[in-house]
Amino acid sequence: MAPQKQLTLFFKRSAALASNGSPTEAFCTSTSLVSNKKRRSSMQACEQIQPMESSSVDKHETGTVQPPPFHHPLINLIPQQWQNALSSHFETDSFKSLCKFLDEEKRSSVTLYPPEKLVFSALHMTPLDDVKVVILGQDPYHQPKQAHGMSFSVPPGVPLPPSLRNIFTEIESDLGYTVSQHNGGLLIPWARQGVLLLNAVLSVRAGLANSHKGKGWEEFTDRVIDEICLKHQYRGVVFLLWGNYAKQKGSRIDKSVHVVFEANHPSPLSANRGGWFNCKHFSQTNEALKQMGLQPIDWSLKS
Repeated sequence: MAPQKQLTLFFKRSAALASNGSPTEAFCTSTSLVSNKKRRSSMQACEQIQPMESSSVDKHETGTVQPPPFHHPLINLIPQQWQNALSSHFETDSFKSLCKFLDEEKRSSVTLYPPEKLVFSALHMTPLDDVKVVILGQDPYHQPKQAHGMSFSVPPGVPLPPSLRNIFTEIESDLGYTVSQHNGGLLIPWARQGVLLLNAVLSVRAGLANSHKGKGWEEFTDRVIDEICLKHQYRGVVFLLWGNYAKQKGSRIDKSVHVVFEANHPSPLSANRGGWFNCKHFSQTNEALKQMGLQPIDWSLKS
């Protein structure tokens, strides 16, 4: 066959193969015109092309490989809607340190309140979408059978703590009706109406008030407040901050959007010095809710 005809046949075959496959396939197949040894060498070279290209693209598109999300059993205790809102906080050093601290407390066999499964009761009882009022406490009751994960609230059958008794006294003075104690000091009826009963610190050692202060809970509840403010930035939320500890959270709240009422803590030590009784926070809260177009709270605990 003449040299010119050989060249013509070569290019026709290469063009036909290129139209039926990728340029790489066309290149590899065209090498069938060379010796078997060269063909095997060329095919090996072709096989190396794709991994190199894929590796380059993956690195460009994904960048540095990210570690898996932090996971801890504590997160599973949080209801899903709140988990979604707080998810980025779970990656912070503060939250990881809190989890490590709580693990160490459990290993040391000390008694903690509330029981672990009740730590996030407030978030379970009042979904993020439903929050209208936030009553911010300090830390859980530290005596047996009192704390169940909601600020100031106690289970049925437990004697009223002095702070809660003073709260009921102020409600009766402010609103003119008696607070039902059919279920003792259980404040779930408030929570179901959109009152988030949140402590700044969500756990405590038995008999040791403030024993879990500064361990990471404050940053967690800061984030809870931030998410509430963000979620309800157009209609507003009423925040009741009682005592200096709670008042420290006030700087996080945009008072041009939300309503903040401050008073002394209702504990006897603070309340008897003035600044709690006659604060009228309950009637003022209901008036603020009306201005927001929301249903006022029935504080009577009859429901």
